[in-house]
Amino acid sequence: MIVSNQDEWKLFQLYNTSYYGQTIMRFAQRWANEMEKRLNDKKTFDFVTINNCFDLANLKEGVTRNQISAAIEVLTKCWPYGGLLEGWLDEYTSQTGSNRRN
Repeated sequence: MIVSNQDEWKLFQLYNTSYYGQTIMRFAQRWANEMEKRLNDKKTFDFVTINNCFDLANLKEGVTRNQISAAIEVLTKCWPYGGLLEGWLDEYTSQTGSNRRN
């Protein structure tokens, strides 16, 4: 994962030392890594691509909607491509019917 804001990244790591927080950080890294692979392959980057990367990153740990929201916050503040995720969660929720708030 490319980190564009080291200071923010360090703060997220500092404040996410619990198991719950570490799950968020691991998921954010896996998700970013999957998306970077697609970006490096110069494939189109759209909602479907983000979903596919999300599914691959979420295979190991089933993250909750709150953890997904937190991971998006981490990525929008610390990852150079974080802007790609703006509005993704709302779109994903509306298309999948997933309204869990745990």
